[in-house]
Amino acid sequence: MAQQSQSTPILPSPEELATREETVKVTISLSKSSVDFFKQIAKNHKTPYQKIIRRLLDEYVRRHVGS
Repeated sequence: MAQQSQSTPILPSPEELATREETVKVTISLSKSSVDFFKQIAKNHKTPYQKIIRRLLDEYVRRHVGS
């Protein structure tokens, strides 16, 4: 994870959200503002926005397994 100056954020940086793993297809409804946010991050990093969302969820689960 990237170093943080004051405190550790709850969520990973956009750069940390762009890697590959086995997937399962699901259908989910998200707010337009959330999708727009992820699309902009994805565009800036030249990766699909779905991948960014997937990595965000994966990281959330990773941090909470065993809690």
